[in-house]
Amino acid sequence: MDDARIIGKAIRLGGSREIIAALDAALTEGPLTPDRIERLAHPDWDRVAFEEEASEPVSEGAEAVGLARLYGPEQTSARGRIAGRPPSWGVAASWYGWLPGMYEDRTAALLAYGYVLGGEGAGPLEELRNRINRGERRPIGTSDLVVFAERGALDA
Repeated sequence: MDDARIIGKAIRLGGSREIIAALDAALTEGPLTPDRIERLAHPDWDRVAFEEEASEPVSEGAEAVGLARLYGPEQTSARGRIAGRPPSWGVAASWYGWLPGMYEDRTAALLAYGYVLGGEGAGPLEELRNRINRGERRPIGTSDLVVFAERGALDA
């Protein structure tokens, strides 16, 4: 339920009005799961194809959350040490590929997934990754995503 709440929060940050309305309507019926949120956000998807693709994680240790795969510091730590970065999280989705950027913690990774799932309405996630990489070269944090989405929504 916590994962679904984080994903839902991210959809509210960057999702279309239609997706947010579908999410709100479904919430009146009870708690949501990540799978159900994915179905509400994209009822037109061929879930069978995505589920087949997602059935085998890219590397051992990936954590499945709906159609997303979260890769924790254990899987990304070698990359972080080589680049001189702190341990971070990576996210891949069978319908998207690797999400742009590395994330400070599991919550930020899930928030990024939900933001992309919602349609990146406040701006492409790649833009946030590029801003952080040009400046501080650190993992993207939860507050980075929230500020990015809120500023993007104001610019729209």
